Amino acid sequence: MAGRPPVMAVMQGNEGDKKTLAIACNLAQQRGTSLRTLYVVEVPPSLPLADWHGNEEKRARATLGQAEVVVRSSGCALQGTVLPARSAGQTIIDETIEWAVQAVVLAIPFKSRYGDAAMHVLRKALCEVVIWRAAGEANRVADDRQD
Repeated sequence: MAGRPPVMAVMQGNEGDKKTLAIACNLAQQRGTSLRTLYVVEVPPSLPLADWHGNEEKRARATLGQAEVVVRSSGCALQGTVLPARSAGQTIIDETIEWAVQAVVLAIPFKSRYGDAAMHVLRKALCEVVIWRAAGEANRVADDRQD
């Protein structure tokens, strides 16, 4: 697996992370490469970037720890990173370039048409971009009725 550009999964610390990992791991396995995970902690402009440690860092590190457990059973090689930033979208782009990834996988929130970070990644990424969105509550209720 060494030498081939990795696939990146963007973690957000929510339920969607498992599906993001599944999609990214599947791509990595199909392409015979490794998986990188990235969790961007957005730091408000009112705080210095150096002051990002705290609850959000703990959540990010816990998310990456859970990702390792999920991915370990699938056989994907995984390396995770947590970064503070003013803009998640630009940080994702910077990391896709630095890591020379072949694809990035991320989720967008259900309640918004597009996530700001996702739109930035779509516009600026030099690699393949895979974006998915979870079904809304109405779709889940309809799916339950069909069972």
